[in-house]
Amino acid sequence: MSLVRLDELSLAYGEQKLLTSVNFEIEAGERVCLIGRNGTGKTTLFRLITGEAQPDSGAIQYRNGLVISTLEQQLPEALESTVREVVADGLAAVRALVDEYEQLSHQKLDKQGLAQLDKLQHRIDELDGWRIDQRVDLMIT
Repeated sequence: MSLVRLDELSLAYGEQKLLTSVNFEIEAGERVCLIGRNGTGKTTLFRLITGEAQPDSGAIQYRNGLVISTLEQQLPEALESTVREVVADGLAAVRALVDEYEQLSHQKLDKQGLAQLDKLQHRIDELDGWRIDQRVDLMIT
């Protein structure tokens, strides 16, 4: 299944049709570049994909377990972090799962604890969390 699939997505602001019957898919490992003039809907399309905006019609489907993170185009002027740290912050929820797994794995666990560890492992597998550092490196290249 695709990471993200858009089916017949449409959006208008008043009488201004911004997106009309948009269809496309993004597959795992695929890189996508959106090119267009100012005001043609590129940012709006990203907002629809991230859930920040809702379409007038159509549907967006996501692969189970998909996490979408964004990095704003305009960074704060007094940024205290490196670019790598800012990108890694987008995967903070996944990092927290890996940290919790590592902490639990160093403890003596009863049946309930082992079940929790198993649940964490499956969730981390779904999110490709074991490769979090490689994913951050890939995003900044």
